[in-house]
Amino acid sequence: MRINIIIAFVSIISFLSCNDDIIVKPAPTDGQVAYIINYGTYSGANGEISIFDIDKGEITDSTGFFSANGLEFNSKIESVTIVDSTMYLMSNNGDKIDILDANTLKQTINPIYDGIVKPRFMLEHNGTGYISCWGNVEDWNKVATSYIAKMNLDNFSIERFPVPGGLEGMSIVENTLYIAQTAINTIVTMNLLTDTIDSFKVQAVPQQFAIGNKGKMYVSLVSKFLTNFPKEKLGIALINTDNNKIEKFIPVPNIGSNGFIELSPDKKTLFVLAREEYPGKLSSIVAIDLTDNSKKEIITGESFNGLGINPENSDIYVLISPSATERGFLRIYDKNGKFK
Repeated sequence: MRINIIIAFVSIISFLSCNDDIIVKPAPTDGQVAYIINYGTYSGANGEISIFDIDKGEITDSTGFFSANGLEFNSKIESVTIVDSTMYLMSNNGDKIDILDANTLKQTINPIYDGIVKPRFMLEHNGTGYISCWGNVEDWNKVATSYIAKMNLDNFSIERFPVPGGLEGMSIVENTLYIAQTAINTIVTMNLLTDTIDSFKVQAVPQQFAIGNKGKMYVSLVSKFLTNFPKEKLGIALINTDNNKIEKFIPVPNIGSNGFIELSPDKKTLFVLAREEYPGKLSSIVAIDLTDNSKKEIITGESFNGLGINPENSDIYVLISPSATERGFLRIYDKNGKFK
């Protein structure tokens, strides 16, 4: 079972349990948990939410959604976004957005279906959710029906803006939305004041963004099976958001095709998931010191499929998926890569 990259850290202070089962089983009222989003398998098992109790150092509930709602999650979870105390789940092959209370995991309203087809990621800006969607895919070389869904978070009305090319990770700098495209080596921009859409080319396929100190925007550049680029073009690009040019490039030739990247809490280190090309399993976490762009491989293993950073203590959470049918694993390291 594939484990998604998103780990959402939620402080549980004077709230009820994140384990609100059919039979209520209160969790400690003080502490911190990490939500691990399990994708499932595309044509088989559905997604779920595992709850990791950071103080206890253990998974306290591997079916958090079922425990809170008394029913199985009937789709695959591609990503999660938490806005204040509300959790938005992007259901990739269920063509919907599920909305939960982030503290209890209980569904608060019925899922949003209208205007949503294969949602990938969501960002919030001034009460509006911006969702990258693939749409109905007939040709994976083109992903011609992808679009940006603009959702009012008060009444959940949706406006769609067609952008062919397969939309992926997103970032917002001031009033500009940046969206990576998975089928071509292009980053799309959307002016959030006028809804004007534009784009600019980069040297490989963009995937995920990270906003560093002083608003610096980093993007992972990868190679895909259907959109292949040479290794010397792969790595991390620093985009100058004044002119949308690459200001600096840090090569990471073995960066994973999903482009998973995470910043340390002080935003001085960028962690990059690297792995062998399919069907290889060797993986590593590369730490890039953003003060001098030096690189160091700090964690190695097999079948890494995601990472997250604990914002409180900088621990590195590595998610491991041995195959599409086996149970996944969570391994925790300190910020220097020492196994905990």
